[in-house]
Amino acid sequence: EHRASGGSASTSSAASPIPIGSLGSLGALGASNNARATDPARTGLLCPPPSGDTPLWPPAIARRMLRLLEPLDILFAEQPSAPQFDDEMALIRTGTTIPIMADESVFTLPDAIQTVNRRSADIISVYPGKNGGIGQTLGITYVAKAAGLSCHLGSNLELGIGTAAMLHLAASIENIESEIYPGDLLGPLYHENDLIETPLELGPVNAKVPDGPGLGITLDEAQVDRWRDTS
Repeated sequence: EHRASGGSASTSSAASPIPIGSLGSLGALGASNNARATDPARTGLLCPPPSGDTPLWPPAIARRMLRLLEPLDILFAEQPSAPQFDDEMALIRTGTTIPIMADESVFTLPDAIQTVNRRSADIISVYPGKNGGIGQTLGITYVAKAAGLSCHLGSNLELGIGTAAMLHLAASIENIESEIYPGDLLGPLYHENDLIETPLELGPVNAKVPDGPGLGITLDEAQVDRWRDTS
């Protein structure tokens, strides 16, 4: 078996387990290994955003809230402040012991280079649907690796086809460190139907890379016809 780990190069196989996140997680706050994300002591420190327009904190509030969260052994904070404050993200990062994950700050390869140059993140969340395809995602992981940053596999809650591609990606790129930062390989679980014949094995705990030619999945032609746009 080969896992998506930063410890060594990884390859895809039917038995490759990819640690995944939880449907009940806190979202922007990565749960620690020592406490459940539903603990009142953890969630009680969270405050609503000052504006209904964004779930992200302004930099000053982000710095204060992250300091309050430090005793709770948070694994990481995902995009604690909005991308328009990226020039201050380095101050947020150096003001806390909690690793900072860049998500909305990194859509493109130039975004990744800027994040590296600003030293504004410890982890970069990548996913082809955000980055503009697998090739762009690969480029961002290479930039992150060269800078000594880890990557996390996020998602846009893709159906089975997209999720299968992401499973192969997670298992084959060594600095997509799913064993440390569980991937968001959960898309099909949110949908009533899918477009593949055999559902993906998505846990709990670990997801498995599908075996077989190509992505290892087979289109369900009946479902494709059912959902075909004939307008």
